[in-house]
Amino acid sequence: MTTNPPSLPVPQMSDLTESEYRARPGLSGTQVKTLLDSPARYRWERENPRPRKAATTLGTIFHALVLGQPLDVNVDDREFRSKADKEWRETQHAAGLTIVKSDVMRAAEQMTAAVTTHQAAFDLLRESGKSEAVVTGEHRGYPLKGRIDRLTSRVIDLKSARDASPRSVSGAMDEYGYALQLAHYSALAGVDAAPVLIVCENVAPYLVAVYELDSLTWELAKRATALAWDVYADCEDRDEWPSGLPEGITELGLRPWAYDQLDERVNPDFYTEMEIG
Repeated sequence: MTTNPPSLPVPQMSDLTESEYRARPGLSGTQVKTLLDSPARYRWERENPRPRKAATTLGTIFHALVLGQPLDVNVDDREFRSKADKEWRETQHAAGLTIVKSDVMRAAEQMTAAVTTHQAAFDLLRESGKSEAVVTGEHRGYPLKGRIDRLTSRVIDLKSARDASPRSVSGAMDEYGYALQLAHYSALAGVDAAPVLIVCENVAPYLVAVYELDSLTWELAKRATALAWDVYADCEDRDEWPSGLPEGITELGLRPWAYDQLDERVNPDFYTEMEIG
């Protein structure tokens, strides 16, 4: 398997709706980390998709407002306990509308204002480009796809989070595989510039930060994505989907920092100090 960065293809842009995009087969950016961790888990999740929740989340509304996308919502603070209220809600759903509380909409609007008044974020978003850009492609005959928040000369990803600090966002990048996701999008879109994350906190005062992936992270992400594409094609070729877990009995130890913590606990001075305290 090669670990060289994917070659940059001619971008294949599509005007698929969100539902059409989700129904389209192909490895997506959000699945790259899962595939690398466990091809078996990736395949199971692909064949057993989780039901998609109605677009009532703060993050979903925030994305639509910032990116200027259609937002089919009806703001209403009723509890919908009576039969008449429930029937009215059903008619709204049948018309393709989602009911959201006024406090959720107000928070989304304040987050949007925070992003558009943040100079670096505003400058990035006003660059010529396309919002919610759908890009598709193939690797060794197997489909690939991506839905990019904002595509200009680079990939721009919009995130909402409780904490927009560098430490928190870096941890989320590792946990959720954001760098791999962005490398997948960039390769499909035919751009090589380091991607950017615009992160807005989802609690007041709705602070905003903008991060560009550093050169080492970006290079490693591109190589890991190239590996993921090959793993994907190899698994499809053979119809074999390994678990990614060790076979048999495997020796297991602590992470390096945990050894230090354990050593402090077994140190006699540690217990002496506890008794004195």
